[in-house]
Amino acid sequence: MRAIILALALLYPHAIGTAGSDTKCLAEAIYHEARGESLLGKLAVAQVVINRMRSPKFPKTVCGVVYQPGQFSWTRNKRLVRRLDINTVYVADLALSGEHDLKHFTATYFHNHSVKPRWNNLVKVKVIGHHTFYKEKQ
Repeated sequence: MRAIILALALLYPHAIGTAGSDTKCLAEAIYHEARGESLLGKLAVAQVVINRMRSPKFPKTVCGVVYQPGQFSWTRNKRLVRRLDINTVYVADLALSGEHDLKHFTATYFHNHSVKPRWNNLVKVKVIGHHTFYKEKQ
């Protein structure tokens, strides 16, 4: 079924407009945070958003997590151009379905290797591509 949806979306790019709001918000996060990463890297970023949504410390919706103030630097730009492409919409849909190898990935934070955050209450989970992923200490 997903292959059919992807094929239709490639043939009919306006189909992106029919994606649900959770899918759109997650696709925007994937685009801005991981557009140059492998499928695994994009799924890892998406899974962080999903893990946060399931945590009592964060908003309960995908869009709430993505646009929570102070969480993702790209959302601070008042002139933000919202970006969606078929690849990130597909990855977002895949992540939200839970039908992927990272569904048990526990990270709730990540950063690109170009920045050095001062997090001292987190444990490194994994490095994937240009990102390091963390979870809170137990």
